[in-house]
Amino acid sequence: MNYVEKIMKLEELTDRIKKGRTGTQIQLAKEMHTSKTSLNRWFSELKDMGAEIEFDRIMNTYYINNEFTIHVEVTVNDRRQ
Repeated sequence: MNYVEKIMKLEELTDRIKKGRTGTQIQLAKEMHTSKTSLNRWFSELKDMGAEIEFDRIMNTYYINNEFTIHVEVTVNDRRQ
């Protein structure tokens, strides 16, 4: 996975968490087409960036307990003629 793909996955994970319907870690990993190990790594990276991620056992979802946003915008200029 290259840098851009990784950042896009982190953004997707953040969006899914903010929607409040992630399910369990296994369910979320399956929906994101990744392993539980990779998902844990992404959680750690988001936490290192300042996201306070927690799991609500009653609602069965992850949530972010602080103001945290990740936004990625990539522009590619093709200079071939």
